[in-house]
Amino acid sequence: MQKITCEMCGSNNIVKEGEFFVCQNCGTKYSPEAAKKMYDATIKITEPVKIDNNEEINNLNVLLDRAIINKQWTDVSKYSIEILHSEPNNWKAIFYKELGEAWNAKYYNRREYIDLINAARTAVDLIEQDDGDLNIDVIKNSLGEQLVNIAQNSVDPALKNTHNGQGIKNLWTTLQTGIELEEYALELVKPEYYLNIYKDIVNYAIELKADRYYGEYTAKPNSNTKDFAENKKNFYTAKIQEIDPEYKPNDGCFIATAVYGSYDCPEVWTLRRFRDNTLYPTIPGQIFIKTYYTISPTLVKYFGDKKWFVKLFRKPLNYIVSKLQRAGVESTCYIDKHD
Repeated sequence: MQKITCEMCGSNNIVKEGEFFVCQNCGTKYSPEAAKKMYDATIKITEPVKIDNNEEINNLNVLLDRAIINKQWTDVSKYSIEILHSEPNNWKAIFYKELGEAWNAKYYNRREYIDLINAARTAVDLIEQDDGDLNIDVIKNSLGEQLVNIAQNSVDPALKNTHNGQGIKNLWTTLQTGIELEEYALELVKPEYYLNIYKDIVNYAIELKADRYYGEYTAKPNSNTKDFAENKKNFYTAKIQEIDPEYKPNDGCFIATAVYGSYDCPEVWTLRRFRDNTLYPTIPGQIFIKTYYTISPTLVKYFGDKKWFVKLFRKPLNYIVSKLQRAGVESTCYIDKHD
């Protein structure tokens, strides 16, 4: 029962004695009418006040959607956090808070990307529990596309920064995280996206298990990392071949990759463009490509980690790359035309 408070001393110890209510602390007497007024006032003060903030939440959602469209990731996080203060189970705010923070983080900050995956799982659970008119499949597909997009955009700078030991460690972290992001995306996106995601994961796995060269040093992933990468490569290669039986992964175990340390670097991008745009359209060029891909994996398998092998091929390859670049063949990031 709600207690009344003495106006004189603030005590709640008020007892009915005869016709009056008497404060047991200071002796002040209150008539029944006065006591009732004090009780009613106490009820009004202590009743919870309901604040209608629907308009504010709607405005925040408009601002959040605008920030997402414009890729203003700091604002995306900010508006999501403000929404979560009032609606802690808002699926959109939960996911986009972490997405905004992941975009603003360093590409090799694994913790941020794991938080993003967990946020996506929470968002999906909330969406599936919703009794409203949400188009669940469309929303899940959109979340999956966001995961694929941030994975691709984190791997690209990582591949360009392998000039020292720390850069290579960052690359390994980023590639493993990229695989995990796109694997979860497979649970969300429509089937027509599966093939491209399978190919992404295979390419990440190939890069993850490859030895890296910087200066006179060689960096090798540990056995657990190599096993992880090999298993992912084999599993998703099989998935691709169920759709495209002719598919063969570019395993990266070729001479140019061994010399430059990566299948994705400016020199190899130049050579891959020359292969696809100049050699592949001609019969002699196709014969050369087939011969190269038949012989070079064996050479690299046995000699690719030898310093003399890298030195032997680096000078002629540098000459070829330099000549191609002077002729206008670009050295920017490149996706193969003939997987």
